[in-house]
Amino acid sequence: MNPLTIVYCPVCGLPSEYCDFGPSPDKCEAHHKENSSKVSNTTSTSSDSKISLQKTEENLAELTLTDKEEKKPSAKPKNDEVKLLPGGKVKKKEEPMIYVSTVQRNKRKYVTVVQGLESFGIKQKDATKIFANKFSCGAAVVKGPDNVEKIDVQGDVKDEIMELIVAQWKVPAGSVIGLEDGGKKNRK
Repeated sequence: MNPLTIVYCPVCGLPSEYCDFGPSPDKCEAHHKENSSKVSNTTSTSSDSKISLQKTEENLAELTLTDKEEKKPSAKPKNDEVKLLPGGKVKKKEEPMIYVSTVQRNKRKYVTVVQGLESFGIKQKDATKIFANKFSCGAAVVKGPDNVEKIDVQGDVKDEIMELIVAQWKVPAGSVIGLEDGGKKNRK
């Protein structure tokens, strides 16, 4: 008994019979119409003759990657970068952000929390040392309840930290967001 051979669509990566359910059925259909003479549609079973298998192999050998590369669109803008995952799922690339907020500990005691430094390639240990020296206070890297590391700095120094991040590490000012008590966003 021969194994089942499946021909996958080069446009969406799915078996040809499932192209209608993929992320771009119109592109797949156009590609299949152009290349219908080159590649036979979908599967071949053990009942197929050796001749049709040889013809399919010959047709596949004729296909080249240069045809596919020439049809690719030009570079996409950075803001709308989209990654196409198998099965037709679309994943958008998110813009990295740094969130700075204050949490009240006691009546007059505050803790400033900084999250998202690692998305800009800033080491949290180094940032902790800089914050502790600059503001003459305690600072530590702490794991939150959602297993995300963040930096806790003693005192209400939210505005100063936002300015320091922009100045020290050349982070764009629009990427540093100060969260106020009500969860409102305050862009620096």
